[in-house]
Amino acid sequence: MLRYILDSHDKIDAPHELHLGPMIKEMTRVVRLIHEIGVAENIDLEDLVNKEVNSLVDSIIRAKFKNEIWCDKSVSSIDYIDEIMQVFPKAKYIFLYRDCLDFVHSALEVSKFGFEGFYFEEFILKTPKNLVNGLVNFWNTQTEKRIKLVKNQRHSIHQIKYEDIVKNPSDTLKPLFHFLGLAYSDKLLENIFSKFRPGKGDIKVQSSGSILDMTGKGRDVPLKYIEKETFKKMNAILKQIGYPEIDSNYNYSGDGISKPVEIDQDSVDRMFKYFESRFENIPCPTELENYKISIEISGVKERPWSLDFQNKAIYRNQNGQKDITFKLKVRADSLLKIVDKELNISWAYNQGMIETNGTDQQLNEVGKYFFG
Repeated sequence: MLRYILDSHDKIDAPHELHLGPMIKEMTRVVRLIHEIGVAENIDLEDLVNKEVNSLVDSIIRAKFKNEIWCDKSVSSIDYIDEIMQVFPKAKYIFLYRDCLDFVHSALEVSKFGFEGFYFEEFILKTPKNLVNGLVNFWNTQTEKRIKLVKNQRHSIHQIKYEDIVKNPSDTLKPLFHFLGLAYSDKLLENIFSKFRPGKGDIKVQSSGSILDMTGKGRDVPLKYIEKETFKKMNAILKQIGYPEIDSNYNYSGDGISKPVEIDQDSVDRMFKYFESRFENIPCPTELENYKISIEISGVKERPWSLDFQNKAIYRNQNGQKDITFKLKVRADSLLKIVDKELNISWAYNQGMIETNGTDQQLNEVGKYFFG
């Protein structure tokens, strides 16, 4: 999306990801080897090499693209930033950030058939049994590199957040183009999807007709898969770049990038009646007859509900209950989908949408009774 925005400006050429970093590194090595033999003593070899590589790369780009400015938006660039900065000392750099767990959700979604080509492979291979933790480690590592470069204050860097672009594009893009020394007009936003140059990258943007708000989806990434030290580092980095830290209730509460969907009172009443009807119409299995379960539902302006199997009844506003067999914690929108048979309760639990201090067997027994 950022590439489309830049490419829509009439003075910028922003082709798809060229990954110039690896080429610049290798080209620098080759040009240096060529000039090492017989170079005059009064010649600065490094300066000579850098200027020649600069000219070679620029000529390759300008053979195809004719605008005043060209850019390379590639995920690999940060790993070759020293080589790029050495060859292009006057270049300007845009550091794009995104909330960590929104990034993880997007990465899992776009890579469901394989991770090749996204530069995640190294981190995924380290933890093949835990993709979430691997991707958080990738985000931590790559974001820390950007923070370090910004602190060095040696280069011209503009920092921008994905969330700001989608939520307030005009106010966010004006400073960006001012940084680039270019005029900005809101008409640019109208041109993004009408004159874009398709290419490799995030496939979702290619079929979009407008800037879509894809924030907050990270709330469906189960925190239980993030290792303690990885989680601690993630929060420290989020804080440094101006994002709210994530607490243990992130999957269930409104603390974070976006609040969970709150459902209307009619839907709340419908869910309550659903549980009532199951108690009324289905005999209670022996293994459940002494159960009493507390359900805390975020997105509902009520205290926890109590499911009393002994009396076959459901009660509202039951804070401070005694003799609870186990507790459940779930988002209102997730519970509504479970009640409407749009979401499997076991799947929801495995995805981190349900938290419980009960056992897997207890949850399965209750799930089968109410939703089987």
